[in-house]
Amino acid sequence: MKKMYRICIILGCLSCGMSATADEVKRVVTPLSLGLTYSMQIPSSSGIFRQTDVTVYGLRAGVWMIGEESFFAKSVYGMSLGLLALWDHKVAGLQFSGLGQAADELCGIQVAGLVNLGKARGLQCAGLFNSGQDTRGLQCAGLLNLGADAGGLQCAGLLNWNSGDMTGIQIASGFNINTGKMSMGGRSRYAPMTGIQVAGLINGTEQIDGMQMAVYNFTETEMSGIQVGLVNFAKEACGVQIGLLNWADESLKGLQVGLLNHKPGFYFPGLLVGW
Repeated sequence: MKKMYRICIILGCLSCGMSATADEVKRVVTPLSLGLTYSMQIPSSSGIFRQTDVTVYGLRAGVWMIGEESFFAKSVYGMSLGLLALWDHKVAGLQFSGLGQAADELCGIQVAGLVNLGKARGLQCAGLFNSGQDTRGLQCAGLLNLGADAGGLQCAGLLNWNSGDMTGIQIASGFNINTGKMSMGGRSRYAPMTGIQVAGLINGTEQIDGMQMAVYNFTETEMSGIQVGLVNFAKEACGVQIGLLNWADESLKGLQVGLLNHKPGFYFPGLLVGW
């Protein structure tokens, strides 16, 4: 009788394993996920849980949680903690790592000793650099921030770099570079808005509605607002330029105050007005 009971248990376990691998996707919900590496964690997406959508409502913690996609926790609602490194698909809450981490989507806070990667809504804070696409909120890094279509505040020890439209503020001790239109606030993407760049050395953007403050301020097309620095350049200046050298390459609608001012056809010291 005991032997028959054991056989039934074994067959039941095997059938569960076969059914788990036969189905394409299964869902496992757990309040706790622990591991040493991506292949040594509980619950895991390997074995009978292969191709399983593992969702953690609570805590996910490990040491080196980076590896093949089949071993990732699909979603973490709560805290995801890594002693060295982490990679999560989706995090709502806190993601923390001693060295570096990544999240395909994050809503909340990312804090890392060195590097944060991912699409974030909230706060990214890293000792070395942050990198994210379509980030919204605050990026704070000891060295540099890299963004694409970012919105909010970028604050870096050396460099802020954004490709695409930037909505908000860039502050750096060295350089702020934005390769698309820079703006802040407003009712829609195309409404009149303002943006701010403050740098110790160079500010550069394609177009800005607002303010630039640095040793050298450069706007490739249209500057609407104010530039303050030693050298100010705008292809089309609409507003105020204050510095030693102020340069409006094609048109000036506003005021230049500096040692040497330029608008098309005129070089003038002191004060130059355009309309």
